[in-house]
Amino acid sequence: MKIVLTAEHEHAGRVCDPGSELTLTDAEAAALINAGKAKPATAATSHTARAAAAPKAIESTQDKEQQA
Repeated sequence: MKIVLTAEHEHAGRVCDPGSELTLTDAEAAALINAGKAKPATAATSHTARAAAAPKAIESTQDKEQQA
């Protein structure tokens, strides 16, 4: 099941920001939704999540390059 995070969450050893889209098992997704940390992804949220994540990915890459 695809979900969109509404709060920061650590998944697979990395911190994911609000707006990040994750594909999880139904049980994992339900747990995050019930905890108020995520909502089910829809076609609209999937597009929004990708658009929101793109600048963050660029910033993260730039930060890593500056630290090197």
